[in-house]
Amino acid sequence: MIDSRKIMKTLSFCGLVFLGFLLLFENRMVLPAWLQVAGRWHTLFLHFPIVLLVLVSLAVLWNEPLMQTTKWKGFEALTVATTVSTAILGLLLSREQTDTGNGLFLHKWSGTILALTVYLFCFYRDRFLNTVFKQRSTVVFMFLVLTITGHWGGSLTHGEGYLTGPFETNKKETIDLSQAQIFKAVVQPILSDKCGNCHNRSVMKGGLSLEDSVSIFKGGKNGKAIVAGLLDKSLLYQRLVLPMTDKKHMPLSEKPQLSPDELALIVYWIKSGAPFDQLLIARPITDSLRILSMPFLEQRLKKSSAKQYDFQAADLDQVARLNNNNRVVKQLGAGSPALAVSFFGRTNYSFDQLKALKPVAKQIVHLNLAKMPVDNNQLDWLKNLENLEELNLNYTNIDNSNLKTLSGLKHLTALSLVGTKIGINGLDWVTNASIKSLYVWNTQLTVSDMKELQKKFPHLLLETGFQGADTMVISLNQPVINTVGGFFKDRVNISLKHVIKDVELRYTLNGTEPDSSSAIYRAAFWVDSSFKLTVKAFKKGWIASKSVNSQYFKAGLPVAKATILAVPDPKYALHADKILIDLDAGDPGDFGTRTLGYQKNDAVVILDMGKPTLMHAIKVLNLQNLGAYIFPPVQMKIFGSNSLQDWKLLSSKQSTMPDKLVPAITPFLTMNFPATTFRYLKFSAKPIAKLPEWHPGKGQPGWFFMSELVVN
Repeated sequence: MIDSRKIMKTLSFCGLVFLGFLLLFENRMVLPAWLQVAGRWHTLFLHFPIVLLVLVSLAVLWNEPLMQTTKWKGFEALTVATTVSTAILGLLLSREQTDTGNGLFLHKWSGTILALTVYLFCFYRDRFLNTVFKQRSTVVFMFLVLTITGHWGGSLTHGEGYLTGPFETNKKETIDLSQAQIFKAVVQPILSDKCGNCHNRSVMKGGLSLEDSVSIFKGGKNGKAIVAGLLDKSLLYQRLVLPMTDKKHMPLSEKPQLSPDELALIVYWIKSGAPFDQLLIARPITDSLRILSMPFLEQRLKKSSAKQYDFQAADLDQVARLNNNNRVVKQLGAGSPALAVSFFGRTNYSFDQLKALKPVAKQIVHLNLAKMPVDNNQLDWLKNLENLEELNLNYTNIDNSNLKTLSGLKHLTALSLVGTKIGINGLDWVTNASIKSLYVWNTQLTVSDMKELQKKFPHLLLETGFQGADTMVISLNQPVINTVGGFFKDRVNISLKHVIKDVELRYTLNGTEPDSSSAIYRAAFWVDSSFKLTVKAFKKGWIASKSVNSQYFKAGLPVAKATILAVPDPKYALHADKILIDLDAGDPGDFGTRTLGYQKNDAVVILDMGKPTLMHAIKVLNLQNLGAYIFPPVQMKIFGSNSLQDWKLLSSKQSTMPDKLVPAITPFLTMNFPATTFRYLKFSAKPIAKLPEWHPGKGQPGWFFMSELVVN
């Protein structure tokens, strides 16, 4: 008669030997495909031995006679066989995983120790564990190893601290603004929240950890996560901006995604050279990275240490009545009695609107009067705000004469006087006040005044901005293009602005970088043809700003219908019937929703003009993002017909492939041909079959993306 228990004992022993072999020589092995498939059964199979192990443990603790029966010993042999098999499948699965952190290492070894312990316990218990105490102690040990193994396995799948997460506190560390480092205080929390489950020291998916500068700059198996100052060479950015439908998009589509503000902050952090140890306050107050960082920092500070107030909340009906189009009164947080007040619209402001706040004066802790026509006489009324903590008087009409009135505000900790006429003589009272942060950019204070103030009041966080341009030169912030880019039909009105007075804005309409010879913006102007607007700010004593640009496309002849003959990739085929003629330009950062993408086959489209039409060119709005494998087409062709038959070749064009990574763009690819009359046009484009040798994805197929077809 066949002894199944002996067979399973022998097979389990052989399995343990194979398991040890896998552990010792895993880095020298190349698994065949069928073994890789077998390894993927690990996640399906592992629940079975867990249940069996629990039953074995319960039998040892509460039903010792059962353990002596023949059927139970066979059950134990099955438990050993499934435990060893699961461990082997796990080792096979680990060979195709990209995790390189301690978590995978610990999971493999704890699983192996569990398999060995279960084997010895079930087959040699009677020989070595001859007392109830020894048996139960061993069962407790097995259960602990099982728990630890499950914890590390869960951490690999669901994120670090899988079992212990509920016991960990979510309390945030209180941050001192004057000591806040850009990476540690702002960037790292975002990476930890959205990427930390897969890219920490314990679970290094793709060999990448995002916990510190050394790990980030080192990168992972697919390349460098960050290349300081270069977005298109930073793999982190490339993965973040891939469409949600792309399997390489990070975070994974089922995971929480970065908000637009979080993504913008990461972008500016990389563009700024990915500073790690730099203090936030070391950057100018108008610096984009600093501006984007402050809301995140303030949000985390509020979450970590919400302040308690001892005054009663204002009547909510009263608060609602005080709100209008020019004055916003709101609670600092849910359930908080404290109020924040902001005024908008300089022409609509009056002192009476400020005095109308008297019923809630006690509850106001934040007051924003920036750019309002507030004068020195109105400062006396502010003494009614006995609990005021933050006051913004930027670009108001105040000066030194009555500023000392604010010394009566005993709780005032932050005062912003940017763009006012205050000088050194108006700030003598600060030493006796509770003020900790003072913003005096663009005032009458000189460099020597700044140094004197800082020496006199060392407790102050003094933000001096650009004052003293003769000794320190900083960059202007970027201009603002008010006119939204995209398609226009006849002509478009271009409007520009800058937040600093007397700045000279120079621009070009051909995409070239503006310089001292470029046109100066003096007033809004009209343009009636397609162009790329590039603007740069200049001012004496400052470093010129970085340029900003926007593209504008003039619509062509009306197209009645677009028919897609070659189906685009299903991931990039949204609204395929309308997208090429809807006059909605695609965006290099959002090419998954407003473009058609082709990789495995050529793009082929028929345009129906509705009637025979005189034409001479077709323009293809082509999105290019080389870091995301999106290249210009290798070849384009255009045919004409009046009957959907007897197509006549009008133009054929070969594209020159890029020879290096460049920033993402949306160029118009133009195909001219002799003026002719046709009702139908057929356009075709061939994507690049293999990426060039210089590209990180060399040899792989590339993509062709188009957003619009314009006929002229």
